[in-house]
Amino acid sequence: MKPLVYSETLARRKGVGWYRDGYDICYYQNNMKKKNGGYYYSLAFSMKFPFKHDTVYITHSYPYTYSQMLNYLNELEVDPLRKHKLKRKSLCQTIAGNNCDYLVITDYKDGKNEDKKDKRTIMITSRVHPGETMASYMMEYMIDYLTGI
Repeated sequence: MKPLVYSETLARRKGVGWYRDGYDICYYQNNMKKKNGGYYYSLAFSMKFPFKHDTVYITHSYPYTYSQMLNYLNELEVDPLRKHKLKRKSLCQTIAGNNCDYLVITDYKDGKNEDKKDKRTIMITSRVHPGETMASYMMEYMIDYLTGI
């Protein structure tokens, strides 16, 4: 579980995006107790920075931005093979004013499925907390599967 690193200088000079880096990586139980028993864990690592005056970002997992999600949802809506299987709707707006969308996935080809009240439903959520970026990637894969890719 090496940390992910993004160097603005490396990206500008060589087109390198996120990459794994670091050494002497150690996960260990620290002395901070949890309320319900047990202890928290810490991550320690060392890293060398090759460029002076560089801006470097370090994270645990690959970022998944709001813009990435919007691009993905827009692609779904125009894809000729998948657009008849889903409808995108707005649930609410976030404090920042961003739409919080949801998808209804079913077969809309015949137009009869939309108004069925007795239809069984499964609700799947992800990315409940901001740091759960991997859940966004998993949701993409699940939507791809459910829409037939």
